Amino acid sequence: MSVPDFQSCMRPLLNTVSDGEIHTFNDVFEQVCQHFELSETERAEKLPSGKQTIIRNRCAWARTYMNKAGLMIAPGRAQLQITERGLKALQERPERIDARYLKQFPEFVEFHTAKPKVLEKNNTEQNDDSEFATDPLERLEQAHLEIQNSLASDLLQTIKEQSPAFLEKLVVELMQNMGYGGWSK
Repeated sequence: MSVPDFQSCMRPLLNTVSDGEIHTFNDVFEQVCQHFELSETERAEKLPSGKQTIIRNRCAWARTYMNKAGLMIAPGRAQLQITERGLKALQERPERIDARYLKQFPEFVEFHTAKPKVLEKNNTEQNDDSEFATDPLERLEQAHLEIQNSLASDLLQTIKEQSPAFLEKLVVELMQNMGYGGWSK
């Protein structure tokens, strides 16, 4: 199985705290991983930033979204506890809890719309779920990667349009700035 998206983590995460007790995030995280039967390789997959595993990031976003919707609370640092609203959600949505479901709660709508929207592609056929396909950090990292790729492509094109003398000078300056040599014409 591949690493599930953050919305797929919502229902299992909420199930894990359904007893009403206070749970640590680490314990809940382990149970979600077991629920999805993730291999060690899948558990170890990191975000492009390399700072966090994908599954931990997705569980954290699922927790944040459900906290903002009032389905769970954080009674202490790295602690989770289900609310009455969360218990009701488990009864109403036996198959899946997702962002579309959370939109019925005013607290979640306020949280979700308080931030500026990421520029959408000019695709008029996008459905409402497209913004929830990946978690916010992954969307930011993807946007950053697209900007880097675009910049690299534009820079390469600009360099190709210059004269051979410009290229020679550019290479010499680049080498000097990298600490090679100390001469220039």
